[in-house]
Amino acid sequence: MKVKNLIICLVAASFALVILILTIVFLNPKKHKEESFDVNKNKPSENKLILKEYPVVGLINDKNVCYFNSILQALYSQRKFLGKLFEFKHNEDQKCIIILKEIFDQMLAGKIVNTSKYLEEIISAAGKSKNFIVGQLQDAFDCLGILISQILKELNGNPKTGVFPQKVFKKFHRQNFIVELFYNQGKETITCDFCPFKNAYIRNYYAFVFYFENSIQESIYNRLKTSYFDCFPGSLQNKYHQAKNIFEFIRLPQIFIIKNTRSDIYKKILIDNKMCVQNQNYTFKACIFYINSNHFFTVAVHNGILYEFNDVVVKKLNIESIEDIETHGMPDILIYEIL
Repeated sequence: MKVKNLIICLVAASFALVILILTIVFLNPKKHKEESFDVNKNKPSENKLILKEYPVVGLINDKNVCYFNSILQALYSQRKFLGKLFEFKHNEDQKCIIILKEIFDQMLAGKIVNTSKYLEEIISAAGKSKNFIVGQLQDAFDCLGILISQILKELNGNPKTGVFPQKVFKKFHRQNFIVELFYNQGKETITCDFCPFKNAYIRNYYAFVFYFENSIQESIYNRLKTSYFDCFPGSLQNKYHQAKNIFEFIRLPQIFIIKNTRSDIYKKILIDNKMCVQNQNYTFKACIFYINSNHFFTVAVHNGILYEFNDVVVKKLNIESIEDIETHGMPDILIYEIL
């Protein structure tokens, strides 16, 4: 009888223990979720990246970080970039990469993210806290430069300029998804038959910077045309003459970032839906617009539809092409993707 009672007591105690454990687990789902996310930090489920349609979400701006939000929305529209970012196996020292994965992982889950704290962490990791103060009005292209440079630093590139020697560029770009996707190689050749003089410069940059004219395609065409400039006479030559400047791309990127020099912020500029650079075709993906009050917003293609992202406000645009857009903003940074 005593043995029977003991068995009954043990069974009852075991049952009670199971109930207690289940109660703790279900009453603390947040803690369980956080622990699970920490183990697989910034590793989104495969289902998120293979979705035919990514969630379209806004971003919270509580410290004048519209420029950062605009950059994030522009990058979020680049599926190639997101794929390469999440494929990369980071270590604990690669802070910027970890932060970007965390932000985009939440966006892919359809969450509206407060981005200012993440930007502060990126600026701190880059050692720019004294010069780039979050909370003050800043420039989107300056912020993008810090972001790219910090990722290059974490990937063992040149932390200051991202410029690589010609002999190592081809090898390096295969090991670095930022260089592989965004970096172009341009060659500028200056010749003067009168002096005589000839010099060539090869540069590698993540963005192509020039003055926007009536349209993006026209601007690209004129930038690649042979130009002439006054050449100063040498000590033995006093005759006025001109030197010739030829610019050409040695390597074109998969994702082409173009920057406007903002010579005229009120000028009407046609944003071409498709453009051609040295026989390579590109299609429009995103544009960061600048407003004279130093505010930035983004128009980007998601799931074949154009959306305007103005911090937390997201608006579907009732137009078929970016060429039809009417806005009071000036195109500041454009992103095209190779066809």
